[in-house]
Amino acid sequence: MEPLPFKDLKYLDSVGGIARLGDKGTYIELAETFDKDSLQPAMTEIMKAFPKNDFVTVRAQSHALKGICSYLGAERAVLVCERMHKLIDEKKIAEIGQLYAVMIYELTLLKKELRRYLCKEKGKAFAESEPSDKKIPEDPKYAYALNGLKK
Repeated sequence: MEPLPFKDLKYLDSVGGIARLGDKGTYIELAETFDKDSLQPAMTEIMKAFPKNDFVTVRAQSHALKGICSYLGAERAVLVCERMHKLIDEKKIAEIGQLYAVMIYELTLLKKELRRYLCKEKGKAFAESEPSDKKIPEDPKYAYALNGLKK
């Protein structure tokens, strides 16, 4: 699998997202709804479906996540979801397996960045108990996909 071109992509481009949606209030509302109601359930569905080789569900969840992530400016998550969608369509099973770990990792980091942003906007402290973005899985079978993640 080709490395993902993450170099210049942001976890969360709120400025771009606000521009796409038209105003900050709409952006915050969408970000809150996505964080509370959509992101974790989608990740859970993907994590349940993947071990069963239920690529129809993984593809559907990837497609749904890609759409809302693009509105929010979650550039890295959009890239991963697009790639997952494409690999499933092309039936590249080995590469799907490599990308799966990257996808869960990136969505976890997105969740952290969304919460950081929402806490900042509400004037609340952000708890750093979320997973660190410095901890990249080192499993050799994901080496090609993770190559693009290394900073």
